[in-house]
Amino acid sequence: MKDAYELNENDFSGIENYANETQELWDKISKTRNKIFAHQDILTDKKRLEILKNTEYSKIGVIIQRLLTLENIYFQAFHNGNKPDFTYKDSRVEKQAKEEIFSLLTQLI
Repeated sequence: MKDAYELNENDFSGIENYANETQELWDKISKTRNKIFAHQDILTDKKRLEILKNTEYSKIGVIIQRLLTLENIYFQAFHNGNKPDFTYKDSRVEKQAKEEIFSLLTQLI
């Protein structure tokens, strides 16, 4: 693999920035997760429904896609010696994730 690309400091900085942006997206919706699912605050059904309706579920799909992109960047760098590709989209997994999220939300609401 003499033509393999070796990640450099700029690549790792770009990956770190991308991961930090993904973390910021998660931080915006994690309060809903914590309130309803993880810590199960004592909420009335009405309040729980109100919180769920105000959640931006599209962000969950974006977070999943961004995590898959990060995974692909490391996989491609390690196994194939490729430069980071932040445009990578895994449509199969995103489609499956959206279907499962929709199914879960339908059951909850």
